[in-house]
Amino acid sequence: MATETALTAKVDGSAVAGLALAAAGARHMFGVVGIPVTSLASRAAAAGVRFIAFRNEQSSGYAAAAYGFLTGTPGLLLTVSGPGCVHGLAGLSHATANAWPLLMVSGSCSQSDVGRGDFQELDQIAATKPFAKLAVKATAIADIPRLVFQALAATVAGRPGGCYLDIPSDVLHQTLTQSEADALIAAAAADAAAAGSSPPKHKSLDDGIVKAAELLHRAERPLVVFGKGAAYARAEEAIQKLVDTTGIPFLPTPMGKGVVPDAHPLSATAARSLAIGQCDVALIVGARLNWLLHFGEPPKWSKDVKFILVDVDEDEIELRKPHLGLVGDAKRVVELINREIKDQPFCLARSHPWVAAITKKAKDNVLKMEAQLAKDVVPFNFMTPLRIIRDAILAEGSPAPIVVSEGANTMDVGRAVLVQNEPRTRLDAGTWGTMGVGLGYCIAAAVAEPNRLVVAVEGDSGFGFSAMEVETLVRYQLPVVVIVFNNNGVYGASGYQSEDSSGHDVDGPSVGRYYLLFLLCGLFILFQPDDDDDENSSPMYEQDHAINLPVKKAFSRVNADSSKVAANKDDPLEADFNNYVLKCKSVYKCKLCPRIMCLSEDMVRVHLESKRHARSKKLLGNGRLKMMLNSDGELEEEAETHAERHARTIALAQQVQKPKKDSGRQRQLRRRQKKRSRNQLEKKQQPESSGKEGAAKQEKSDKKDAKPEKSDKKGARREKDKSDKKRRKTEK
Repeated sequence: MATETALTAKVDGSAVAGLALAAAGARHMFGVVGIPVTSLASRAAAAGVRFIAFRNEQSSGYAAAAYGFLTGTPGLLLTVSGPGCVHGLAGLSHATANAWPLLMVSGSCSQSDVGRGDFQELDQIAATKPFAKLAVKATAIADIPRLVFQALAATVAGRPGGCYLDIPSDVLHQTLTQSEADALIAAAAADAAAAGSSPPKHKSLDDGIVKAAELLHRAERPLVVFGKGAAYARAEEAIQKLVDTTGIPFLPTPMGKGVVPDAHPLSATAARSLAIGQCDVALIVGARLNWLLHFGEPPKWSKDVKFILVDVDEDEIELRKPHLGLVGDAKRVVELINREIKDQPFCLARSHPWVAAITKKAKDNVLKMEAQLAKDVVPFNFMTPLRIIRDAILAEGSPAPIVVSEGANTMDVGRAVLVQNEPRTRLDAGTWGTMGVGLGYCIAAAVAEPNRLVVAVEGDSGFGFSAMEVETLVRYQLPVVVIVFNNNGVYGASGYQSEDSSGHDVDGPSVGRYYLLFLLCGLFILFQPDDDDDENSSPMYEQDHAINLPVKKAFSRVNADSSKVAANKDDPLEADFNNYVLKCKSVYKCKLCPRIMCLSEDMVRVHLESKRHARSKKLLGNGRLKMMLNSDGELEEEAETHAERHARTIALAQQVQKPKKDSGRQRQLRRRQKKRSRNQLEKKQQPESSGKEGAAKQEKSDKKDAKPEKSDKKGARREKDKSDKKRRKTEK
């Protein structure tokens, strides 16, 4: 009886959508809830789809896009109607540009009110079509399961990308029985499975695979180039086998780094110009010949180079017109090439002129960069902190942390310094060069790869696009480290020459100071330059102020006991370290300067020798400052009110206040007053004189008292006038 009641119970469109998403395999959904999709998020969560609530639809869209890349399954983005949908277009278009699977689901106004100026009314199908592979609208509750499965399948079919599903508010409120909903979902799942079982129709690869193997075999200067498409296709094992078997140098695009470890001896990353400028055959796997690869045209590429382009989209092959095009999944195509080469093996020796030239050029460039990285420059330039971050990431071992790199100079320099030895461990601005993706990427990476640490290396301007999502990180307790490079805004202190040659400067964002935000959210952040630096102390102007510090391999898991072995107990620096420094997990804090949080013991010792710390110690000695952190590294609670603290501070200031020095005029007046008092005392002690003799003596005494001093003529004149009045009064 209970089962029959459950089957006949009514469910609305929100519940049907949530059940359909869960049945299709969705596990996470990102977005911002509101009218009319709040119930949809709740029903999806009840069905097993975890909802991650963001502060802004743009960041949640970037998170859904990155989630699709990291997992290989569509990321889900949920937005409200109208402006929420417009905000979500950033993530939808970003996913399509990068060929990452994403499904954006939005509510919309009631169908009966379209064209009447309803709340947040917008033709959302028309708005999303330019950026989506598929944009569909559910006109009835029975359409929801079919369209959910259809849209999710379209995101991963062919070249991955974004799709859009519109569900009007009246459809979300329509109802049907639970049994009807289950039947509709089962039918939609069966149709999707049947469609997915049939392989895509492509031309036979047999002839193309043979030609590709022959071209690589006969080439004098072959090169393998792979991009994030190869990483998405999980082609790392096949590509590394190809490189190791043939001895061909390889070049990854920025987000292709790690498909083959950067530390591999055949990596041409540090010899990029030589590799693409002189190769005669280039196998391009999972990368497009767009601006990132200079369109495959001279002068960057040789005019005689022959491209073997492997792409999942036949339209891309037709557009680029390579020497040989192979349409298919990157992993499958490379595996077929490996199989063909196995029958006719060849391998370039390390002494091969082409391999030797690439290896030598890469080694020379790496040595030049390492010479710059070896310097400890304070205040920081880009190299010093990036070296510290690089060593720390490498010290984490496997599984390697996922690095989120965003910014202008910060991302560009970081691409050369930071090392990726595992696939899908680098996320950056991507094909569109999108800024503001950083925090959304962090959340997606932490959700998709819960066993990995996530490290965000952000420029201050790029970080500012989505800085408020730090609260989302804290709310969900995600393992993310955010590092912000404060280099005075966009291309700050970089020597970057703007495309505008008119000579008119355009003010960028002011220097970002995010201390308050991170203090409120409870996160730690590394800033550059330090607070005590003046406006001219930018990293690019401090190249010559290098100091010799021992280089740490990591800023986490530091062996605190190692520094105590050679410590000198009489050293005041050691005393300060013991008295004022706290180690909280992997961060060092100063009790007197709570905003100072250092990632290594060496850096906290630099702080202990700074003027800032010395000033705090002086205030502590005068009783005007107290230890601000307790043994747990938390701010001490104030036991006194603001008024009491203010009164105590004023009292202390008055106690130590020194008397002001008198001026010369004040000293003269004080001497005259003393002399006048002494004369008056002498008059009282002498017997009174009578008649003219007494008057004469009095006049003589008055004249003597009224004698002016040379240093103060005006004062003497006033004293004489007073004396004359007194004499005349006495005579009368």
